[in-house]
Amino acid sequence: MNVTSKKIMSRLCEIIHKEWAGECGAKVSIADDPGHAVDLLTAGQSGGCAVVIFYMSDTQAVSGIPGNTVLDANIRVGIVQKTGLEVRAGNRASPVLDKVDGLRKFLAGHSDMEGLLDPLEYTGMTPIQVSEGRALNGYALNYRARYAFDV
Repeated sequence: MNVTSKKIMSRLCEIIHKEWAGECGAKVSIADDPGHAVDLLTAGQSGGCAVVIFYMSDTQAVSGIPGNTVLDANIRVGIVQKTGLEVRAGNRASPVLDKVDGLRKFLAGHSDMEGLLDPLEYTGMTPIQVSEGRALNGYALNYRARYAFDV
């Protein structure tokens, strides 16, 4: 089945919004591009949680086959929890790591998405940084989504 990157990200946004975000008080959105994702993630209020889905890149899944439309997309789900300058006791975990762990576990249970050729594959987590190199209060969960694009 042929799909688009927009359909994949819309489906991710839908399931995160409907089944996960409410209990965490998170706002979920889709960014137009990686730069827009950083803008959205930095715009939140102190104490707020933002989840932003964005398409980072893709590569051809199988090379050397003329007309091949199968891609391995690198889709990121950024999550930021702004805590202000709160100082926590040494034994309290970071609120953003709690949210990251919860979202990663939630998405592991929703990896079979319509239109994907393989289940959504978690490929790791990276810190989110602005162009000046300053890290935000959050992380990007990285996923590989294999799909055939519309022709």
